[in-house]
Amino acid sequence: PPLSSGHSGGSVESLEMCEVRAATIAARGETLYCIASVCVSARIPPLMRESPEDTERDIVERHVRRSVADLKDSFTLIQRRLMEVEGINPRIHEWCFEAPRSLALLQMQTAKDLGKVCDFASTIRRRIGVVADIDESKFFLNFAYSMSLGLNGDCHPTTRNIRELAFRQHQSIPQADIDQW
Repeated sequence: PPLSSGHSGGSVESLEMCEVRAATIAARGETLYCIASVCVSARIPPLMRESPEDTERDIVERHVRRSVADLKDSFTLIQRRLMEVEGINPRIHEWCFEAPRSLALLQMQTAKDLGKVCDFASTIRRRIGVVADIDESKFFLNFAYSMSLGLNGDCHPTTRNIRELAFRQHQSIPQADIDQW
């Protein structure tokens, strides 16, 4: 996604507008994941057909693909903004202590959701084809966990939630993966 607002000759949009845009894109991605997840786990027929020929598989795959794409767009938008416009080094410590807290929290949440959706996509890949893989899930969950440790500490419910999500999927988060950030 472009960093300019597109309205004023290529000028950079305000940090607040960038955050709103990233949050909106991430919310759409999470909503699409929820729709796909419910269709798969509860065996509820999907309601969002784009054509009469759409099968349940087509709808679930489309929602998961769009979910991953939206969450990656949001993640990239924030990352680019912090690095290119705000000049913040892409290290967890700098992001936790130099970036606006609301933006850092949004980036952490987006990474957590992206890790969760990538894991979901990898678990149903036989059904929908390859959309994302387990390595992407690990990458984003490790990033989210490291961010949450820096922003919230080890005992915070969000940090515990990410750790439990990663543990269910990958057994543990090695210290080396945390330290890479």
